[in-house]
Amino acid sequence: MIKKYRKYIILILIVISFLSFIWGWNIINREEVSFIDVNNNNKEIIVEDLKKAGVRTLGVRKIGIGNGWHKDSIYVHYYFGKAEEIYCGEGDSYFDRVSNDDIYSLDNKPTIVCGISILILVIIFIYEIKRRNL
Repeated sequence: MIKKYRKYIILILIVISFLSFIWGWNIINREEVSFIDVNNNNKEIIVEDLKKAGVRTLGVRKIGIGNGWHKDSIYVHYYFGKAEEIYCGEGDSYFDRVSNDDIYSLDNKPTIVCGISILILVIIFIYEIKRRNL
């Protein structure tokens, strides 16, 4: 029964591997951003700082603060609608009053996803070569 569906299983694994590699590569390119989830503890501080910058505050879900090459950028993500990018020039100092416990980043997760997807593709490649030689 597995032989009957082997082509489809391999095709599905290849598609999933390529999509996860593309997703991981996209996140690696944006890795220099730290995120703050807006919750009840920090909502007042974040809304107050965004109002000072003249940004729409209704439905704010999370804030992305640029590091490194993206230092002058702040990304405001809303529940409904597109993310908005603000060039502020102040980088990390913009949200100083927010607790460091609320800030997180996607450091190693995309690298691990890219590695696993490449490993899956290599295993499929080796499997197909050995299967055709037998």
